[in-house]
Amino acid sequence: VYMALNFIGHWDWMLSDYNFRSPLVPGFLSFEILVTGEQYEIYWTSLVLYTSALWQIQHLCERFSDKYRSILCIVVFALLPVTRFWGQMAMTDVAVTGMLFFLLHLMLNKNEKFRYYSLFIGVTAAAVFLTKYTFIYLFGIGFWYIIRGEKIQNIKQFFIGWFLISLPWYLHQYFVYARNALLIHQTEFVVNSATGTVGSHTWVDFLDDITHELHIILILVSCLGIYNLFIHRKKDLELICVIIGPLIILNGLILDWGEPRYNLPILAFIILFCSISLKKDVGGKLVDYNRRKITDYFPYICSFLLIANGLIHIYSMPEESEYANERIEQFNHWTDFSIEVLTGLEDDDVLLAGW
Repeated sequence: VYMALNFIGHWDWMLSDYNFRSPLVPGFLSFEILVTGEQYEIYWTSLVLYTSALWQIQHLCERFSDKYRSILCIVVFALLPVTRFWGQMAMTDVAVTGMLFFLLHLMLNKNEKFRYYSLFIGVTAAAVFLTKYTFIYLFGIGFWYIIRGEKIQNIKQFFIGWFLISLPWYLHQYFVYARNALLIHQTEFVVNSATGTVGSHTWVDFLDDITHELHIILILVSCLGIYNLFIHRKKDLELICVIIGPLIILNGLILDWGEPRYNLPILAFIILFCSISLKKDVGGKLVDYNRRKITDYFPYICSFLLIANGLIHIYSMPEESEYANERIEQFNHWTDFSIEVLTGLEDDDVLLAGW
């Protein structure tokens, strides 16, 4: 929010060191601040970003399963504690999850008849990056195009689309703040984590954060969905790995600092894998039970586990609601202050101020 206030000139005093946050979401927030005049309360923008993210997750889940299971998936995703807590705030993690799903859907539905489709993919990938700097690795999609032997025209269009969105931001960072945009706080931390130890976060903590949101049995069931894609839709699985694989490596193996909200895209993809129909594709010829294959029961088992995971988290909602109300009261107390003009200071007076 402080970056949004800085965008519209309310917090011009903010130092450049505080501008390490990605600009896209604060840019959206600044419009609501301009309209409502509220500096400490964001409502509509967060709601729109949250709803849009859920829609994109539902849309992609429906592609791999069916309408009813896709609706179940977004309900489960919305009930995750990390989604409930961070989804209501003006943060980037839920928004970037929806944009990541939108990017994947674009790549899965690539239409060669549309002349500038790869340009649109490049623009979208850069928009994801400017939503959260972690996803700078999406620049590698262009090199993945080269490895796959894509048409030169498509490769050029992707890079043009990327720089069309990201180059103005890069120039702004360079000329306004006099710094190399490639050496922002996030990229420096990745390099330091890869070459040394700058924190105590390990892959064990990463797995603990994942299993706290989704039961381990549900995660194992998602592996069946991955297997199904590997057997029948290898190209789709390849695309998913290009999009989400580097994030798993970053959060699980490289970064020495992590929070549960960083894993929201990974959690969404696990739920996506759970939603994939396993009825006829997995396991081959298994033992019949009442003239039905055991694999015929996989969708019911998967649906039951998804529902159970959602119900477990529902029980924690009253406690979280009480905690949230306490935080709101604390924040209101903190922001309940008056501003007065300070007068009567002499040239040799010393003013001590703190945060």
